[in-house]
Amino acid sequence: MKGKSVSMKKRLISIGLLLAMVMSLFSPVTALATDTVAAEQNETVQVYAETEGENTDNLADTSGEPEELPIEKQVQVISGVESTYSTVYGGDSITLAPITTGDGTFSFASDNSAAVEIDAASGEMTVKGAGEATVTITASETETYQEAQITTRVTVEKAKQTICGVSSSYAKVYKSGGTFTLKGKTSGDGAVTYKSDDTSVATVGKSSGKVTMKKRGVCTITVTAATTTNYSKATKKIKVVLYKKAVSLKSSKYYKKSKFYKQLMALQLTGSNRKNILTIANSQMGYQEGNKLSHLGGTRCGSKNYTEYGYYYGLQGAWCAMFVNWGARENGTSKKVIPGYCAVMNYYSYYNKKGQHFYSWARTKGGKGSYTPKAGDLIFYSTRLGGSTHHIGYVRSCSIKSGKITVTTLEGNTSDQARSKTYTLKCGRNGKISSCWYIKGFASPNY
Repeated sequence: MKGKSVSMKKRLISIGLLLAMVMSLFSPVTALATDTVAAEQNETVQVYAETEGENTDNLADTSGEPEELPIEKQVQVISGVESTYSTVYGGDSITLAPITTGDGTFSFASDNSAAVEIDAASGEMTVKGAGEATVTITASETETYQEAQITTRVTVEKAKQTICGVSSSYAKVYKSGGTFTLKGKTSGDGAVTYKSDDTSVATVGKSSGKVTMKKRGVCTITVTAATTTNYSKATKKIKVVLYKKAVSLKSSKYYKKSKFYKQLMALQLTGSNRKNILTIANSQMGYQEGNKLSHLGGTRCGSKNYTEYGYYYGLQGAWCAMFVNWGARENGTSKKVIPGYCAVMNYYSYYNKKGQHFYSWARTKGGKGSYTPKAGDLIFYSTRLGGSTHHIGYVRSCSIKSGKITVTTLEGNTSDQARSKTYTLKCGRNGKISSCWYIKGFASPNY
């Protein structure tokens, strides 16, 4: 029996081992089946989750980082720029130097590049022409700051023109039909034109500047540079003197060294013969007679009637009439107007002839008449009322006021000099000017 029990145990063990082997062969299949079931369960859960997500708008994503809220950018403020700028065409450029409270990059723009150009990056303005422009300055947007803008108004004034190439005055010896040309230029771009204020003295070509002489005298020629887009109008006035020189009669070597000769030669005779003679005579005021030929310069005191005015005649003596004739000859006055006499009585006789104009004191407003002496007339004196003529000179001026007549003269051989004298008399009197001198009358040469 014992032997049977042992044998049974061995069989059971063998069967157990066999069953174990069989089970090990089926275990992968069981695992696979188990995995498949789990996968199906998981898929069901995932689909359910997606379906739930489609129907939930505000469901937060808790799988990543928290979402950051947006940061509000700060405002930039631009300063350091004036609201207006003013400059002149052709002037220096202007550079804008703005500053900002932020960190934006500056840019610049002009709305009128014909007046002002500006470098977009540097802000340097270049003046291109007269006018106005608005310049916009922008500080760019950055991560921290908003974009900012300001504007400034730039005014470019017209530049002033300067007229050059011509003098402020011209003195020319008059020649009938003579010409000369003004060559005005301008620093700008305006057209240059010319205009004379007295075409009886000289005419001028409007654009050529050619001056044509018409007569002796003085006129003003205005040179104009016209206004343009970039330049304002400019004018320049030119004084033009058309004259003749004194004739320069035969002169002594002593006189040629004197101040009186220099004054004579410097004269610019521009007026009528009446006016020119007075100008010549006036240049000799202060001339002093001398005692010998070496005194003819007129600055040496003497009393022997040696003068340059007598030298012209080759005669030294009383020289009031010679002074009158010398002045007329230096002016080139016709001898039919003022004869070449050297004695007072000769002049008196000549102007008392028929056709000449002589007015006794009684015929003038200083006496009981109507004639008013004129500048350039000749005045005659007498040492006694109704007596012969003893002295002569030029009338420089004459005026009547408040019942009085005032005569100013230019005379030679008055107290041994060439002098100017003034006499004021009550109208209606006899012409007495001192204890032994009377005004005899006046001659009015037909200049």
